[in-house]
This record gives sequence, C-alpha cells and structure tokens, in this order.
Amino acid sequence: MTPSQTFALLAVMALGTGCAASAPEAATPIKKPAVAVGEGDKPAEPVAQPAAGELVVAVFPTVGDWATSKRVRHGASRGSTEAMPFSIADLASTVLTPPLDDKAARDATGGVEATELKIEKQTSSYDQYGYGYNSYGGYRSAYHTATLVGFASGSLRIGAREVQVGGTSSGGPIYANCGQYEAKQPLRFEGLRPVPGGDARYEVADGYWDGVACKAMVTSRKVVALSEIVPGKAYAFLHCEEEGCSGKRFLNVVFPEARTVLTQAGPLRLQSGQPPTRVSMQLRRGLAESVVVTQAQSGWKQSNLTVEVQQGVHDDEPIAVAFASE
Repeated sequence: MTPSQTFALLAVMALGTGCAASAPEAATPIKKPAVAVGEGDKPAEPVAQPAAGELVVAVFPTVGDWATSKRVRHGASRGSTEAMPFSIADLASTVLTPPLDDKAARDATGGVEATELKIEKQTSSYDQYGYGYNSYGGYRSAYHTATLVGFASGSLRIGAREVQVGGTSSGGPIYANCGQYEAKQPLRFEGLRPVPGGDARYEVADGYWDGVACKAMVTSRKVVALSEIVPGKAYAFLHCEEEGCSGKRFLNVVFPEARTVLTQAGPLRLQSGQPPTRVSMQLRRGLAESVVVTQAQSGWKQSNLTVEVQQGVHDDEPIAVAFASE
C-alpha cells in the first residue's frame, strides 16, 4: 500500500469514529394548530387537583329562581328545646271515680242537675211538614244539643258519643234525643276549669243523661288542684286508685289545647276523632312512659311538648321532665 492510500484510509476511520460518539438530535413534537369554537374539537383544559386535606364542594346549577341542590340548613332557624323537671311528690292527688256504666245510670235515682251543660232544642223539617218522630202520636222524640260551658278545655260524653270541648280542635256539641220513650244513658264531663286568681282546677263529674226529662244529672264530682309544669301549655296532678295513694298511681298530664297526642301505645283519640286533653301514665318501679303533644302556637305555627317519667328499680321516686320546643 502506497503512503497516499494509507493516509486516505486513516482519514475515513477517524470520521466514522466521530459520528458514533455524538448523541442523536431529539425529534421535535408536532403541535396541532388552534381550532376556533364551532370549527372542531376544543382542546381539553387541565383539571386542577385539590391539595391534600382540601374540601371540594360541588355547586349545582339553578333552574330559574330555584336551586336544584338541597336547601341550606341553618341551626338558628330550628326551634330551641327547654327541659323543665318537676317533682311528682309536689303534685296534688285525688281518687277519680270510674265512669258510670249503663246499669249504674239506670239505677241512679238521685243527683243534681248539671248546670255546666247547655241544652238546646233543634228544630227539624220533619216537625214542619207534619211527619217524623214528633208527629201523629209517634215516638214524640226531638233532637237536642248538649254543650259543655265554663271549661277552658275538656271532654263531654253521653252514652257512646264523646267530643272534645275547647281549644282549636273542639268537636262541637253532642246531639241527644229527648222524648217519652228515651232511656237513661251514662254521662261524664271533665276538663280544665280556670278559677279567679290565675289558678286552675281539673274537674271530673259523673252522672246520667235523662232523656225523658231532657236533663243531665250529676251523681259524683271530683275537683283537684293543678300544678303548672309548662307555663300556659301543660298541667299535672296525681291520680290514685285508693285513698292515701297506697295503690296504683298515675301521672295525669292536662293540656289546654292538643292537636295530636302520641304515646308508646300509639295515637290517642276520642270516639269523635279528636285528641284528648288529659293523658294518664302509670308510675311504678322499672317503668318509663312518655307523651308527645303538638299544640297550636300562633297562626299556622305549631309547637311540640314532651313529658317523660321514669323510675328505676332502685329509685324511691320517679323522675319527671317536660321538654317544650318553640
């Protein structure tokens, strides 16, 4: 090999070695041109990720003036509840006689006329046109209404019919027949009677309805002082089966007005469909009872009232608390 050929071979080897040692050039990415809205797909926007521990709240859109999301709950808009404990031992007690049955009403011969009942005769179209019960020597019976007066709240029962009186849920009067062939029926009326001085009394009267004389006769009457456990909303007294409260005892809670009444036994209603204004709960060791009442507050508003009583097996006296909400 001649010297010129040797030099040419060395130059070619040096050039190949330099090309192998240099790094290849990185490929440049091809960017898509910007596309106007309506002319193609809009490029996706990057989503911001929440930081660690940050709370993310999803905001729903609105339809007109109404939000599709749940309304905001404010604790300040909810009514407050106040606990009012009271002592069972400080309540006045009485023995309430059971209502007269049919036999007792038939056998009752004495008694005094119940001036608390307002009796009014109802005119009928049957009498006007000359036929019906009070014509042609028939039964000679006429409809009358009996209304309890002088009570802030309570109930009236004649025979199998019973209505609530007073308050916003008054059931109205009771319709009773009067005539020469009408039999006697058991009678009971009871309720909250206000007295001068701001005190309140609960009165229970038993007797019978004389359909012939068209009068209500009272044979027994009980009156007990009431203790106010929730101002203007609930009163209480102790009902005993025996004198001296040696037998069974019952906490009686009286409501001047009640729209609904609910206990463990279920909703309590009179035969007329109205809720009662007096609820009786038995007192004994190992027993707990409660009653929830809905009352009218002002206008269309309502308030709830709960009375709870419980006595442990080792407690000498029961514990009673009233909860009033606005």
